[in-house]
Amino acid sequence: MSDNSIFEIQTVTRKLTNLYYITGIPVSTITTSDNYKMEHPATVPLREYNVIHSNNIRNILKENKVPMQIPYLRHVFNSVYYVTLRLTEDIIVQLGPVASHTIYLTDYISNMSTLYPSFVINEHLKVIDGAPRADANYMIQVAVLMTNYLCQKQISKTDVLLSPGLTGKGMLLTNKSYKRSTISAGRLDLNSEAFQYIKNGDIDQLTKFQSSRRTSSLYYFQENDVSYLRLAMVIYGAISSHYAIRGGLSSKTVKDMLDTYISDIYEVAELEDFWHILPEYAKTLCEKVHETQEPHKKTRLLKLCTEYIDAHIYSQIDMTKLEEISGSSRKTIYRHFREYMNTTPSEYINDKRLAEAKRLLQNTSINLIDISSMLYYSSQSHFTKCFREKYGVTPSNFRNSTEKDILKSKKMI
Repeated sequence: MSDNSIFEIQTVTRKLTNLYYITGIPVSTITTSDNYKMEHPATVPLREYNVIHSNNIRNILKENKVPMQIPYLRHVFNSVYYVTLRLTEDIIVQLGPVASHTIYLTDYISNMSTLYPSFVINEHLKVIDGAPRADANYMIQVAVLMTNYLCQKQISKTDVLLSPGLTGKGMLLTNKSYKRSTISAGRLDLNSEAFQYIKNGDIDQLTKFQSSRRTSSLYYFQENDVSYLRLAMVIYGAISSHYAIRGGLSSKTVKDMLDTYISDIYEVAELEDFWHILPEYAKTLCEKVHETQEPHKKTRLLKLCTEYIDAHIYSQIDMTKLEEISGSSRKTIYRHFREYMNTTPSEYINDKRLAEAKRLLQNTSINLIDISSMLYYSSQSHFTKCFREKYGVTPSNFRNSTEKDILKSKKMI
């Protein structure tokens, strides 16, 4: 279980806002202090309705023995669905209502009128009318997404509790009726590899991940319904955007990019034209995050490498060790040294060793063979060659001139 701070009402409300923009499905909260509150979309406050509705929801959860932090998918009438999730004893969240393709309004109003007055039902119908259509299978996937996101825990679609009539033949009929395949619950996992690569600005890993898929998309959809696929693409694009913001990209930048991405999706009509849009968008996000994180990463990578080199000048230093302590690839280390220090790791190590050799020649009587061995030069001649290239004088001549300078200064004293 994660820290209880994730269940503070302000945090929950913010996350519900994100879910609403991702899915377009209405979201609401029920708390002991505020009773029922529709978070999105905003509706007319119905105080008389709030208490009745709050009590109804609490009774439903109690009667069906729904455990804490397990989503409960219920249908109040035929094809009108809700997902209800108790986060704590004091906070319940609700996703919905949504309706599947067909809703018989006369029957629905007749059924609801036994519970609520007409002015409440009218507001309720406005909410349904403004929400996207979704069948029970899709709502199960979104229930998984909502629970994983709000509770910071991993559940699968088999953990979702279903109200009577949604199991067995009922679900099979739903599948047959809509002739849709569903998105795997794992595909909606907010801890997916691809989203983490976007958050970390790891372009190389994201590119490898994308190229390893069966299509050029971030995920492989076995879906022939363009309108349904479009909704799925919007969800993945929105979650990718969420991770880009977590990676440090400004929300305004991401919002502008997401708006363009969604426009592109809704301009596409043919199934085969979808596949390049999402991976290109994900890669662009990743590149932007990388650019944003680069200054910090530069400082951190070079600091880790140079501090290690400075502290281990009398040890054998290889690139494998620098990769290990910096957590970066050899290619990245070379690029950072070249781009921001105008040198290479080996040149930097050699310069540090020659500076140390110079100090030893000035202040000690250690012979040249031992100095070259201590500083890991392959031979004295190699050490002499490197020293002369750096300082324009051999080590022995440098020591002799240093000794003469010292004697001269003593005579002057």
